[in-house]
Amino acid sequence: MKVYQFWSLHTLIQGRLESLLNHPLLEVMEVKRRVENPMGFAWSRDNVAEISPTVGFVDTIVGNNNLIVHQLLEEKATPYPVLLTLFRRTNGIVIVSLRSRNGEALKIAEKLQGPVATPTPAAPPCRVPSRTSSMPLSICARP
Repeated sequence: MKVYQFWSLHTLIQGRLESLLNHPLLEVMEVKRRVENPMGFAWSRDNVAEISPTVGFVDTIVGNNNLIVHQLLEEKATPYPVLLTLFRRTNGIVIVSLRSRNGEALKIAEKLQGPVATPTPAAPPCRVPSRTSSMPLSICARP
């Protein structure tokens, strides 16, 4: 399925955002979310892998990753208070995202590589390069 990223869409409509109002593409995107997110949530919920008794690895294969992880945490759909996701960028960098409802993720991130900056509403998510890994690794912990 094609994923419409903002800049691709921006180019497609030649920067005229108003041309998307009442456009059929919005319906396609809505149906995609309505179908993929529940499927992705169900699959991810059933396939969480234990990293430790308090950390579970969430693999997401379809749907909105952020929505799925936050829904897993909100509904307490796993026994793990901290959920970890991985994202590999095209340049080989692996982004590790740790999330929790009550700040447990920050404690785990500190254990992995020392103090991590806490994201604030005004600041972007933290990405701290690893000092010990031969493969570039970034960690982002969200309480």
